[in-house]
Formats: sequence, C-alpha cells, structure tokens
Amino acid sequence: MCIRDRENRVVIMETAEPVTEQKSFLTGNPQQKVFSFSDVVFSSEFDSGNLLNVIQVDELHYEIYIMGDFLPNRPGGAYCFWYYFSVTGIQQKSNISFSFRNIGNQSRLFSFGFRPVYKVEPSSNKWRRINSKFEYFKKENEPFTMKFDHLFDYTSSETTYFALTFPFSYIECQTLLEEYEKVYEKSSDVYFHRELVVKSLEGRRIDLLTSTAKNDITIVPEPPIATLFPEGGPRPLRFNKPTIFVTARVHPGETQGSHMMNGLLSFLLADKKDPNNVNAVTASLLLSKFVFKIIPMLNPDGVYRGFFRLDSLGQNLNRYYTNPTLANHPTIYGAKKAILQQHELGSLKFFIDLHGHVNKMGTFLYGNALKGYPQVENILFARLMALNSLNFDFADCNFNEAIMNVKDKIDGLSREGCSRVGIYKETGLPNCYTIETSFQGSKKLNVLPTKYNRAKKAVDPETNLTNPRSKIYEGKPAVYTPEIYEDVGRCICNSLLDFFDENPISRVPNSNCKSLDGIKNDISVKFGLNVTIPIKSKRPTLNCSTAPKDARKKGHSLNPVKDAEVSPKRSMVLRPIKELPKKSASTTKEKPKSKPEEKKSITPTTTGTLKISVIQIQSINPEANNEEEKISYYSTKLPPIDKNNKAKKANAEKKQK
Repeated sequence: MCIRDRENRVVIMETAEPVTEQKSFLTGNPQQKVFSFSDVVFSSEFDSGNLLNVIQVDELHYEIYIMGDFLPNRPGGAYCFWYYFSVTGIQQKSNISFSFRNIGNQSRLFSFGFRPVYKVEPSSNKWRRINSKFEYFKKENEPFTMKFDHLFDYTSSETTYFALTFPFSYIECQTLLEEYEKVYEKSSDVYFHRELVVKSLEGRRIDLLTSTAKNDITIVPEPPIATLFPEGGPRPLRFNKPTIFVTARVHPGETQGSHMMNGLLSFLLADKKDPNNVNAVTASLLLSKFVFKIIPMLNPDGVYRGFFRLDSLGQNLNRYYTNPTLANHPTIYGAKKAILQQHELGSLKFFIDLHGHVNKMGTFLYGNALKGYPQVENILFARLMALNSLNFDFADCNFNEAIMNVKDKIDGLSREGCSRVGIYKETGLPNCYTIETSFQGSKKLNVLPTKYNRAKKAVDPETNLTNPRSKIYEGKPAVYTPEIYEDVGRCICNSLLDFFDENPISRVPNSNCKSLDGIKNDISVKFGLNVTIPIKSKRPTLNCSTAPKDARKKGHSLNPVKDAEVSPKRSMVLRPIKELPKKSASTTKEKPKSKPEEKKSITPTTTGTLKISVIQIQSINPEANNEEEKISYYSTKLPPIDKNNKAKKANAEKKQK
C-alpha cells in the first residue's frame, strides 16, 4: 500500500499479497499544457513534454516554470530539470529571452559549457544546441535561474521546439521497433522477435527484443514466465549461443541511453542490410555468435510524462532490482525475471544498462568489485571500449566496492538495488555494467590504434566518427550529438567481439599490448591483481602450483611431453601452443640432421626420465606477416632428475605393503 509522510511525500509499503493493479497518484498530465499570449503559443501537449507555467515579462522576455518529477513543487525541488515545449507565432528576426525560474541547480553541468537544444519544423527536423547568449545565476532570496536567448530567424508560422537535451520519446521508440519488426519478420538470415513482457503502471508497453542470426537454432521455445507476457504469443526459439542483455531509459530524462541503444540496434540491424557499410561484416559475425536480448525503454511512464528520474509513483526504479514487485515496479519485475531466465538457461554472458550522466564529462562505465581473474575480465571490457571509441574515458571507470552500496543523497536508497549490482548478486555474472555518457561532451579524445582487417591483412580506413581530424572533432574534444551517442552503441558491439577474440576488424593487434592476453596481463599488473592469465588453447593448460595431483589421470597435460615430472612447488605457465606431431619410435631415437645452435631436443632414455632440464615449445602464428614471426619458441625449466629413482622405489614399497 501507499501512505504519505509528514512532508506529504509518498511512501510505498509492501504488502504480503500485493494487488495486481496499482493506479498512479498523479492523475491526468499536469505537465503537458498550452499557454497563449495573443499570437504567441507555448505548448507541451505531446509525448515527453514538460511545462508547468509561462509568464510574459514583455514582448521579448518570458519566464518559464517546469514541473518536477511526480508532483508539482516536490519538497526540495528534487528532479525538477527536464523540459520540452514548443513555441509558435514569434515574429521573424525577434531575439527572445527565456528565463527558467525553478529549474534544478545543475551549475556543475552548466560550467562544462552545456547548452540546451532546439529544432525548427517543418524547415528542419534536426536538433541543434543553442549557440546564443546563455547564463545561470542564483540571487539572494531568489530561486536558481537559467537563462538563454534565441533568434527566431524564420517565419512565425514555423514551430520551434526547445528541450533540455536531445529527446527520444516513447512514441518514437515504438515507431522504431515497429519498423524493425516489419523489415525482419520474414528475414531469411536474421531472427527478430518482439514480445510484450509486461505493461507499466499506466498501461504502456515494456518490449523485449530477441535478435540473432539463424544459425545454431533449436525448435525449442523459451519457457513462459508466470504473470508475464500477457499477450500470450509464442516465445522466441532458443539458440545454442551466449546471450548479451542490454537495457536503457530506466531514468526518463537520460535520453542518451536511448541514443546509445539506437546505435547498437542500427549496428546489428540497419547497418547489416547495407553491404557497403563498414559495419556489415562485423554485424553479421556478431549476430552469428550471440543472441541479443534488448529492453529499449524501462520507464515509459516517466518518459511520456516528461520526468527526469522517477516513475509515476515517484520511485527511482533503478533502486528496486533487489526485490521488485509486480504491483509497484512491474517494469523492473518483468526485466529482472527475463534476465534471470537467461541465466537459468545457462546463456547469460553480459548485462549492460545504458544511462546519461549530469555531473561528469565523457563516456565511462561502472563495474562491480570482484577478485582474481574475474576482475581482470571485468576491467577488460572497459579497456576494449577505450580502444574502440574516441570518447570513452577509461580513467573515469569505477570498479570499487564503495559504489556498489553507496546511498543516494536525496532519497537514501542504496545502489545495491541498481541493475548492475542486483543482477550480479543474483547471478554471480562478472560482466555487469552501467555505461554512462555525459549530457555535454568529452574532456579528451583517445588515440585509437588502427583497425586491422584480418581477412585483407591490411589496415581499414576510419569513419568520420572515429577520425579525430574529421569535421566532427577537428582534433578537439567534441560536444556530444545523437550521432556520437549512437557511435558509443556501435563501440559496444565491436568491444564485445574483441572481448571474445572474434573481431574480424580489430584494433587489438595494433594496440600497445598487441593481443587480448597482453591487455589482460597489463590489467593484472596495473591493478595489482597478480593473477595468472588463463591461456586459450585447444589443450587445457593448468598452473602447476594449483594443479590437482591427479591432473594427468583426468586427461590434462601440463606440457606437451608426456610423463614429464613437474614439481608442485614450481609454477610453470605455458603460452598458447599447437600440438607437436607425434614421432614414431624409430625417428625418436635418431638425431636430427641439423639444429639451431641454442635449441635442445628432448630424448627419452630407456627408463623414461628426461636427460635435459630445459624444453622448448614451438608455437605457430598463422597471422604473422613474415616467416620469422610465424614460429616462436618458449623455454621452461624442468625439475632436477631423480637419478636414483628414490621416489619411485618408495612408492613401489608403499604399494607392496
């Protein structure tokens, strides 16, 4: 049930048997209004609109008041920041001042050079940042004020839209999903399934998309989940592939999440259809390797109402992943159930939640605090993001335990209930992330390694969004646009392929560390993790210091030479190797005709012990540029030989007794 405290704030109380429906306290759409001043009309009567009041000071100056989340004039002015409205009827060439008199004090964001956005219809449908006079101030006994001027350099019949940042409404999201559904519902190579997980408190859709290539498909559908999928249609078919789960817009004012999501969807679906697109090959491979589960909008009620952070019950939904209920948090309840189902099916490999950040510059991520090798792979994804994006700031990424349970200043809710931490604690999945990107722009540009095309064995050219000398950047940190946000979404796709060492056009080979294992080793050293990096090879390799005594009995091989005795007190790590061809008994005893000077061969004696204390393992790299680089040798010391066979005699005596 819900009650009000002494300050008239709503408190959600859990009941033993929550009701199936919960009506919002906020009736109607009080933030969506129309104000007329002779021929001039202000309106916020549309999806995501927010305008509480307008006062005309004179013909060239208007005072704007916006509505905070959930209720007007919430105590403390919490989350009174998002606005989105239109203006018509302004005479051409008029320079109008807009003063926002009750906007939240985000002076830190404004100090970065932040500017609101506008667009003019029907002459242009592109959003741009305000480039005229902008100021913010706090006078004594007056509210914090933000003020900007705008020159209406077009006819009075055209409509100008103003917003805090680049909008992406609930209706725009639904339209985009419908377009993808029409294109791919009968596709021969791409599997695309859209289903209604649950409806929000106010009856809006929470869509779950399943997208992958049609390889490794089964005839078995995913099992239904009680209380979810109310439309009752068929569930998506299961695939023998790992699942990447991505969500966005749990905070409605963080529209950056939707633009990043649009870039990810475009990479997977739109870019793939264009054979001339540089991402077409990579997208096809990505879909063949993974199943993508996507929830594009977690808080459609807040988005539609023009809220900044909360839902229509005044809740920060990204604090309820620990124990969501169908009655009070249906969108989070449904999302969590869908995510955990992938974990129970053994498919879940990555979870990513997309956000915008008001108080920081650049793009970065939050991960969880893990131990040992899982922490290396946890940090690895962030390093790969920095290799693939000019704007991703690895230095601002945070993997500390403190951010897993810090409490919010306004409502006191802990981040233990956020998606990244909640899903990790339920599943133990190391790769759970919150990706954040600034409302303003980047503070620096990365120096990206060149893209190595493995098929062509050549360097691929850069795009405008990855070339720091293009007109977008001109060698300087950029002010973010929807196109740059979308590029972050594409960067996620490339980084996923790099993470699993499957990227056909990768920057990793030309990076400072040269390989994925090199990056992992670098992470281990720089973060003081001091862990042994497991090496990927067809033959399992073990660290001898931790190898079980009966490892060889179970079919494991500590090195390519059978019966080589390795001291458990010594640590021997072998790099990736190819199997050496087995030699027959006749050829084994023969000495090779020619040998490199410093190369030692391994010749067994009649007793089976080794005569030498050093072995050399040959590794072949088929992707090397020349013959000398194709073959490399690694040496490792063996323990001293037991000439008297004392250990074997002792073991034989024990067996006889």
